[in-house]
Amino acid sequence: MLLMLLALLVGTLNLASRVEKAEASGTIYIRADGSIDPPDAPISTADNVTYTFVGNISDSIVVERDNIVVDGAGYTVQGTGSSGTGLGLSGRSYVTLKNMRITAFRQGVLLHESSSNLLCGNNITANNDGYGIWLYSSSNNNSVSGNNITTSNNDGYGIILDSSSGNSVSGNNITANNDADGILLYSSSNSNSICRNNIAANDGTGVTLQEHSNNNTVCKNDIANSDYGIALSYSSNSNFICENNVAGNRRGILLYRASSNRVYHNDFVANIEQVDSQQSVNVWDDGYPSGGNFWSDYNGTDANHDGIGDTPYITDANDADRYPLMGMFQSFSTSSGKHLTVVSNSTIEDVDFYSKYSIVEKIKMHVSNMTVNQTCGFCLVCIPHDLMLEGYNVTIDGTTPLYSDYVVYDNSTHRWIYFTYQHPAKEIIIKLVYNNEAKFKGRVMSNEWHSFLCYGAYMRHVKVDEILYDPSGLLMPNDTVTIAYEYPKNWTTGDEVECYGMYYKYGGPRGYIGFFVCKWSPYYAIPEFPSFLILPLFFTATLLAVIAYKRKQADRR
Repeated sequence: MLLMLLALLVGTLNLASRVEKAEASGTIYIRADGSIDPPDAPISTADNVTYTFVGNISDSIVVERDNIVVDGAGYTVQGTGSSGTGLGLSGRSYVTLKNMRITAFRQGVLLHESSSNLLCGNNITANNDGYGIWLYSSSNNNSVSGNNITTSNNDGYGIILDSSSGNSVSGNNITANNDADGILLYSSSNSNSICRNNIAANDGTGVTLQEHSNNNTVCKNDIANSDYGIALSYSSNSNFICENNVAGNRRGILLYRASSNRVYHNDFVANIEQVDSQQSVNVWDDGYPSGGNFWSDYNGTDANHDGIGDTPYITDANDADRYPLMGMFQSFSTSSGKHLTVVSNSTIEDVDFYSKYSIVEKIKMHVSNMTVNQTCGFCLVCIPHDLMLEGYNVTIDGTTPLYSDYVVYDNSTHRWIYFTYQHPAKEIIIKLVYNNEAKFKGRVMSNEWHSFLCYGAYMRHVKVDEILYDPSGLLMPNDTVTIAYEYPKNWTTGDEVECYGMYYKYGGPRGYIGFFVCKWSPYYAIPEFPSFLILPLFFTATLLAVIAYKRKQADRR
């Protein structure tokens, strides 16, 4: 009897295990009222807001409810091969689709007239004759980020925006799509942002803008090993194409009947045909010395050592990149949101910013030769004034550069510097050079918190009244300088202050002609009371009060 009960129990457990792991089939709906149809689908929700997969699904999912999160939790939505849609939204807003694998449909995800949705962290594979993600018919202001889209076959697309505008497509990995384009913007898809995607090994085009798709930004993408890297055609005008790495494609960039586009700071490397421009008039550079693009087949020279080629790079019979870059363009961001840009024929790595009193005083980077036989390297560095003050000293592994020009150009907001070095080189340091130490008395001109240069430091504008110490002779009476100090002081407009510290003279913005980092700055208009006297004086005052009280009580008696 006992053996029969055990056998029955084991069978029951095995059956339960098989039921738990079973995959749902048939279309599943998340209804407008929050219910799941059918109720036994492997999706759970406790609040009708977050819907989480608890098993694989072998059919489509249709979302009919707004303001929800659908979390695949790593499970799979499986189709039958080349028909249907994995997840469909029509007329929906504020829906998040994330963390799911979607495979073997015609469309992995379809948004129709749906706006302000988020598609992130999904793995979309093996969708035939269709699209990984399709935004269609005024599906606007959506975000598509961090998805992996591979092996979409037979004239398909990784991501397509069709008559849809204001969308952000970023950080996606779109690779190995046979006979397919990576990203397509089509039919008046305007003002979209296509940035920081990895698009490789697609038999079609990496990024295509077609049929009146205007005012889009295509930037910071890696596009490699495709037929065309980037293609703009049929009145796709006024787009911004910048900071893309376009390498190893049959053609780097195509423009056909597409004009007024701005194309600069891109790296076109080892494409069989770098550029194909037909019936188009476009801008191929950002002026001097910001420059144009890097073309790996450019054979011009740089006799004046400014990182810019001395002769234009011809893009077609009517257009040219007037200021081709002599090295690849790279951009590095700081925590404050500022950008340091470098044009170099070396590999740049490990860029760090070092601050004191919230002021960037040193930039460090590591460089190495791009090719085995490379013996000499150069850098053209663009430094924003509001990142680091002017006045620099550059060292290469602790020694001076072979050649340096610390003022290639200055446009009042940015300074370009240029230097060369011998390979193998390891460490480049760009250091801020202060003019001198100084000490002066002055008067506070404003009570504002001033954020220029010093993020997180306390700052005021002070007019110099009396110079107490300045060996350099750069500080002048009536100079208005920006004062930065580490600890808060109760300075207000009109207060007299005395400052001692590192002084820097410059012709900077906003009319201020100096910058001063205080090492010591007593406030003497209303002297601060020494803290070490507070406790003794408190006890003395208390004692005197007690004595006075006792005397008053004695007089009353």
